[in-house]
Amino acid sequence: MPIGETLLGAIADAVFGYIIDTFGEHLTDIVREKLGHSPTKAAFKRALKKAVEVFEKQHPEWVVNYFDASFFQNEGAPILAQFLLRDGHPNPGELAAHWADSLSIKNNARRTFYTSELEPVAA
Repeated sequence: MPIGETLLGAIADAVFGYIIDTFGEHLTDIVREKLGHSPTKAAFKRALKKAVEVFEKQHPEWVVNYFDASFFQNEGAPILAQFLLRDGHPNPGELAAHWADSLSIKNNARRTFYTSELEPVAA
């Protein structure tokens, strides 16, 4: 399931929206960039596109069965935003846990299994 430009833009919008909503007072430059053409956002989108292409090649089974771009627009945006923050600490374990949660797995043992399987993929 290749991710098109529209979905990459939507994911970038969600990440930047999270940053502005959470840290808006301190990030007026990002707010200005969000309102116009943002070189930072464009660079993030290019990096995200490349990361998705590598991810699709390295983990095609996860892409086919579990990859959902809406996850990155919603639950994943705060984690991806950590890559853009000066003191950010993106955590693959947190990303894997949120990803497993998004699969609506009710059984704790099965959720733990998926989280442990997803963590190296998320990293």
